[in-house]
Amino acid sequence: MAYTFVTIPGSGIVPGDVLKRLPGVRVVSADPVDPAFPHSQTLHMADGSLYFIDPAQEYVVAREMEDPFHTNVLVVGPTRTADDRAFLEGYAVDVAEQTGTVATYALHNDYSVTDFDAVYVVGTATKLRDANGLVLIAEALVAGMPVYDSANPQEAGHCVCGLGQNVQPLRDERGDIQCFECAGLTLGCAHCGEYSDVEELEIVKRGNTFSPVHSTCIAEARKAHPRVKIVTV
Repeated sequence: MAYTFVTIPGSGIVPGDVLKRLPGVRVVSADPVDPAFPHSQTLHMADGSLYFIDPAQEYVVAREMEDPFHTNVLVVGPTRTADDRAFLEGYAVDVAEQTGTVATYALHNDYSVTDFDAVYVVGTATKLRDANGLVLIAEALVAGMPVYDSANPQEAGHCVCGLGQNVQPLRDERGDIQCFECAGLTLGCAHCGEYSDVEELEIVKRGNTFSPVHSTCIAEARKAHPRVKIVTV
């Protein structure tokens, strides 16, 4: 099971949350704040213990990801300058590699966002000032689609398998970083559909889209279509 860390006030902790300071122990229920003791909300933990928190203080908790499995995502961000566009393209490569999805980076807003499973944002949606990106984000939110901001640098790290995670780091119950592949949440090869644990995947570029593909599938495609240029990153 995959988790993500969120920072919330104590009053926002709900059953199922796992406190970072108590790794692996879930909150079973949380008593309402007693007006006589406004700074001592009680959490009942899965191991039978009680934990007292300040409802106004911020806590870091791990929450179960609702549905992090996606196969086709749109990546948006600033596009005003050449550097902006290059960074957006590089971020799309990271999304494809780390989440195992087919990732398309948007240089315009002429996309139907509902053709995708989710939208990934360079930076945060609330601070983005790029008109094209804002239109796509608004359309995604209206459609009820997931929109993922970039992770904070403090959240980045490496999975135990060694793969760097700076896009949407997942966590296990202990709070350790877990990549999408190790969590069993990747698409596998975009060509043959087999999972990536069978063979190493490479990222293939076609236009503005990056796809994870098996090395042998790439080699076979190059033999079958020698005149077609297949670009990997």
